[in-house]
Amino acid sequence: MNWRTKARIQNVLGKLPTRLSYGAYYWIQRSFGNLRRAKPLITLQEGLRAIEIIDSLGKSPVGCTFFDLGTGHRIVFPLVCWLLGAEKIFTVDLNPYLREAIVREDLEYIKNHREQVRELFAGRIYGRRFEELLTFIEKKWRLADLLEFCHTTYLAPCDAAELPIASQSVDCYTSFVVIQHIPPETLKKIIAEGQPRR
Repeated sequence: MNWRTKARIQNVLGKLPTRLSYGAYYWIQRSFGNLRRAKPLITLQEGLRAIEIIDSLGKSPVGCTFFDLGTGHRIVFPLVCWLLGAEKIFTVDLNPYLREAIVREDLEYIKNHREQVRELFAGRIYGRRFEELLTFIEKKWRLADLLEFCHTTYLAPCDAAELPIASQSVDCYTSFVVIQHIPPETLKKIIAEGQPRR
C-alpha cells in the first residue's frame, strides 16, 4: 500500500472512536495492506541496514540500549537489535497497533526459514541468541513473554515527545517509515525529547 494512501486512510480512521478506529485499520491492513502475509525478511533486511549505518558511526549494537520510534504491528526490528547483542530495546508508538497474531506469523516464518535468516545475519548474531529464540518459539508463550525474553519494553499509546524513559539512557535512536506521518511541530518536540541533555 502506497504510504500516501495509507496516511489518508489513517486520517479518516482517526476521526472514528478509538476502539473502532484500531479495529478498522487492522482489518484494512490485513485485507489489502502489507499484513496479508508474513514476510519478515524484508523488515530484517531493513533493520540490518540501519545497524550498518550505526556501525559506520563507530557504534556496536552489542550492549546498547535502542529506542525505536513507531512500532507498528510487528517487532521485527527490536528482534534484530536483540539478536545482534542489544542489552535493552524500547519500542514506542502513539497507537497500540502491535498484534500477537502477526508476531506469531513472523516468528513462524523465521523458524521455517532459519537458514536463510542465519545467512542474512552473516555470522553477526550474538552468542546463541538465535538458537535461544528458536527454542523459545517452540514453547507456549504470549506476547508479553516474548517482549521480556528479548529485553524489549513496548510503550503504547505513548507520546514520543514526553517519554517515560530516564534521560541519557538510550544509545541508538531509530525510526522506519514513520517521520513523514508526523506534523512538523510535533516532530520538533519529538526530536527535542530525543536529544542528549547537557
